[in-house]
Amino acid sequence: VTGVQTCALPISRFRRMAKTPDEAEKKVMQMFQALKQESYDRWAEGIKRWRQSPLQQEYLRIVAQAFTEQRPIGEVVQAMQKASGAGSLTPEEVGVIIHMNQALVF
Repeated sequence: VTGVQTCALPISRFRRMAKTPDEAEKKVMQMFQALKQESYDRWAEGIKRWRQSPLQQEYLRIVAQAFTEQRPIGEVVQAMQKASGAGSLTPEEVGVIIHMNQALVF
């Protein structure tokens, strides 16, 4: 598995990367830093895959629902957790994804 392929993270793999979302974020960001050192094109491809990843798509689904229902993201996350349990993102994971999205821009 290459670094670029790893950018297409499902939620389950993200959770297995580390004990906490903050630690997983550090590992993901290290991976992106390694891609950037290889080449700009590899880094850009990694970001493209990140944006299409199941992890990112779940985050976008949460944000879209929050906008549609005019509710805070935290409330939507909590409701989704009650409805689907461990399959949904936690508030901490959402915070980490927000932080990574701010850092992973062209």
